[in-house]
Amino acid sequence: MISYHNHSTLKSPQKEQNCACFQWYRSASNTWGGGTPEAISGATNRTYTPSGADVGKYLYFEVTPSNGTLAGTKVQSAASGIVSAAPDNAAPVIAPDSGTANRSGDTAATIGFTTGEGGTAYYIVKDSGTAAPVKPSNQPADAGWTTLGAVGAGVVSNKSIAVSAGAKDVYVVVVDAAGNVSDPLKITVSAYNAPPAQPTPTPSRRPVYYGGSSSSSSSGSRGYIDPRYLRPSTPTASPEPAPPPEPLPAEGEIIAKKSVTVLDDDSKKGKPLGTLEKDDKITILGFSGDYAVIAWDGGIGYIPATDIAVPFGAPLDVIITKNGWIYSRGLEKKQYRLTTLKKNRKLTVTGRNGRWFWITAEDGTVTWIPASIAKAEKEYGKETTEE
Repeated sequence: MISYHNHSTLKSPQKEQNCACFQWYRSASNTWGGGTPEAISGATNRTYTPSGADVGKYLYFEVTPSNGTLAGTKVQSAASGIVSAAPDNAAPVIAPDSGTANRSGDTAATIGFTTGEGGTAYYIVKDSGTAAPVKPSNQPADAGWTTLGAVGAGVVSNKSIAVSAGAKDVYVVVVDAAGNVSDPLKITVSAYNAPPAQPTPTPSRRPVYYGGSSSSSSSGSRGYIDPRYLRPSTPTASPEPAPPPEPLPAEGEIIAKKSVTVLDDDSKKGKPLGTLEKDDKITILGFSGDYAVIAWDGGIGYIPATDIAVPFGAPLDVIITKNGWIYSRGLEKKQYRLTTLKKNRKLTVTGRNGRWFWITAEDGTVTWIPASIAKAEKEYGKETTEE
């Protein structure tokens, strides 16, 4: 509730009549004719207490005399003094026992409280159990208090403060816009207790007997364990990649190692064109599906690609047709998977040996992929469309 001064009762300018009508007015002018007086709703008694709407205005009192039948001439009083707001002398109130604290470390904490009025909050830290500070003036910072920041009326939470190690008593005040200072609120901040270190979990062991029945654990007995739960104590060195086949007489050319039937089509339904005899030298023109395209009798012919071993005259771009692997060896029984291949990936191969393409890196390292999961991006005589 707002109270006002300059509100002493204004008397009617005429003596009491048998009957009279009273009305109070407010105006921005201190003369009746100098402004447009506004009738104050409900203000029809001999006395009137100004409200907030009257601040900065002048008040007038008007009387209309009457004998109960006839009304006389209206008469107005002189203007009152200008109405001003009463000074704010009420200090903010911080709710007792509303303080909260959370210690997050030896030198950090957060506090909270509830205040009935907003303003600027300040705090001061004392060792637990020591004397409380003196209530500061309207400039707490000058008395060693630390600015906590602007706060609104209501619950204030998670305000960060700086502390030192050990239990502390934190005192908080709120200063309103008029400079009124609340009584200090004491908030207890406990010493920081670091959470206990979490023990390192011991990996569970799952002994599974494998390849035989379990045996007793008595001395000298022999047990069995699934090798999937074992690993070597020292890493096993990766096997060295297999070298590429020995170079042939001319890149792009082959010498038949056995007799091969040359067909007129790249399928088993192709008609025989002739026979490539052992030790015959022939030129590879490209690949079509699982067949190598060769120069034959002034035209072209087809032989199974699995029957040749040849480094290409130029790198050949291929498309992976289904998921697979790159291997460290392609021609020996012990093959080691190096990395996965996803369908539709493109690679460049440098030669073919039977059912394998080989890939030669810049440092000379050779790896292998199965020819069954790759096809030439541009096959001889036609374009290849990716799926």
